[in-house]
This record gives sequence, C-alpha cells and structure tokens, in this order.
Amino acid sequence: MFKRFRGGVRLPHLKPTANIPIERAKPPATTVVPLKQHVGAICEPLVGKGDRVRTGQKIGDSPARLSAPVHSPVSGTVVDIRPSPIPTGEEVPSVVIESDGADEWMEMVGIDPEKSSREEILARIREAGVVGLGGAAFPTHVKLNPPKRVDTLIINGCEGEPFITSDHRLMVEQAERVVEGVRIMMRVCGAERAVIAIEDDKRDAAERMREFEDGRITVALLPARYPQGDERHLIRT
Repeated sequence: MFKRFRGGVRLPHLKPTANIPIERAKPPATTVVPLKQHVGAICEPLVGKGDRVRTGQKIGDSPARLSAPVHSPVSGTVVDIRPSPIPTGEEVPSVVIESDGADEWMEMVGIDPEKSSREEILARIREAGVVGLGGAAFPTHVKLNPPKRVDTLIINGCEGEPFITSDHRLMVEQAERVVEGVRIMMRVCGAERAVIAIEDDKRDAAERMREFEDGRITVALLPARYPQGDERHLIRT
C-alpha cells in the first residue's frame, strides 16, 4: 500500500480534484455557526434571535487574548442560538441562521499594509477571525506575534494527506494573493526571508509561485511524503 522513507511514507495520494478549478458553493438554506472555531475561549454571541445578518458580519467575539471572532458565512435571519457539537466532541453555543439566498455582504473598508503599523495589521487580522487551517485552528494574530525574533518564515504548501487539494488549487489560481499574504506576514513578524515549501507532485503550483521569487521569497520543492505538512517534519526537511 505504501513505501517507507526516512521522515515519512509515500502514500497513494488519490488527488482527483488536483486539476479541477475552485468552485463557489451555493449558500445552504440553514447554517449552524459554532461560536468556537479555534483554539481558545468560546465567543459570546453578538446577535439575537430574529436579527438580520449579512455575509461577513461579526456574530461572536471574546475579550480573551487566545480567541478569534466568528462571522456569518451567509446573509439571512438568526432563528436560534443553541448548543451544537463541534469536531472535538464538545457542545458549544451556536448561531443558527436561515439564509435569504442573497449572499449580501457587509461593507468592508480595507487598510494599506504598507502604510499601516504592525499593531494595526495584527488587529485587522484578529478582527477578520483568521485562524490556522492545520487542524488546531490557532488564532493567526497570536501566531504572528511570537516572543522571539523570526528570521525565516516557512509557508506550508504541502498536502501530504490523501485527497485534499485546496492549498494546491489556491497556489495555482491565486498565486499573487498568496504571495501578497506572505509579504504581509513577513512584515508583521519581522522575517528576513520566506520559504514556500511545496511537494514535488505539485509542480504546476511550484511554477506559479516561482514567478514571484524575489530573493527574499523562494520556493523549495520537497519530496511528496506523508506527513510532510506536519510542522516538525516540515522544518526538518
């Protein structure tokens, strides 16, 4: 079934969606939004039953340092706030929204990262509810504010697990936006250079990202092994 290698195993990756463009899903009729989608404190609801919400509207927040706000993924009406299970097995308060199908977004005013302070950028990242997608959902504004100096930022473009291809497609289709995010993170954490790590079974993604190499940002092509995307394995490789 698989071959063993030092530092990982070579699995059948089974990536049938690797060459299929990203599609936007239609809003569901009813959405249950847990008020904890991250490591840290559970958010308090900012809306009540009967309130109308818009896509992107903040519906939950917490004053705790280790937390992240939660936003509505649809526009519609809040029909309930009740406990619901999350993948950890615990039940947390959740906002139930009946979609109106309009997908009406909140108006958002952007900031210029080149003219904004480090603190302003970190505050905006927190307000946007950005968290890691590696499983723990660690709040990004905390991760980008480490206690020690950072010299190298490693961007994890590896997807060693079977089936998943979201990072692959993002790098192929939205490479410029990915690199823009890398530059913002470098500025915030003070990194002198960034290495974008991509497995060698994603050469189209590596070619797209290499279009943006500039001396400070480089691409490293790594063997496609499981679990190459794990933090410790990735740093060592």
